[in-house]
Amino acid sequence: MSFKKIDMWTIICDGCGKTSGDNSEFAGWTEKFAAEDEATLFAGFIKEGDKHYCPDCTVYDEDKDDWAPKKPEADHA
Repeated sequence: MSFKKIDMWTIICDGCGKTSGDNSEFAGWTEKFAAEDEATLFAGFIKEGDKHYCPDCTVYDEDKDDWAPKKPEADHA
């Protein structure tokens, strides 16, 4: 059996660092657009500008009637 190292693409959550391949059979894709499509269409990620957020780092925004990144919690010192 022969092995060959190849480069693959995945989406990483800008909130927590989870990859779109977590809890999936596939962890990477050969094309950048395919990684983004998989993340946003099937893994529940959202894209906000040039950042991506997993379902754990998003909240439903009733004003926008869409999903949005969770706001960082303020420090209570």
